[in-house]
Amino acid sequence: MSHTIRSRSSERSVPNQSCVTLDSVKKRAAELNANGKIVRKFGIKRFVHNRTGEFEELLDSDQMTYHVLLAETDQELVVMQPAMGWVYVTGRLCDEARIEAKRNCR
Repeated sequence: MSHTIRSRSSERSVPNQSCVTLDSVKKRAAELNANGKIVRKFGIKRFVHNRTGEFEELLDSDQMTYHVLLAETDQELVVMQPAMGWVYVTGRLCDEARIEAKRNCR
């Protein structure tokens, strides 16, 4: 199943990626933080591993899901692991590698 992602810069099809808004990503971040609070009791953190959809522009913002998740999740509760192969597929590898190097791949 594919959904068409419409952004200001292009229209493309991303497999199994639903269309997302800034509010929906912030809601997802809140859920990740809540999950992180639960699993912290057992000495672990909530883990997030991206695919290509996290690097598409949001429908109502020029931001990308991955960047919003980084900003909205608590790094004490949620671990973000960038899958650089998927970032490469999106054509944003150089930009994202530079960003992640600054953040120490939290």
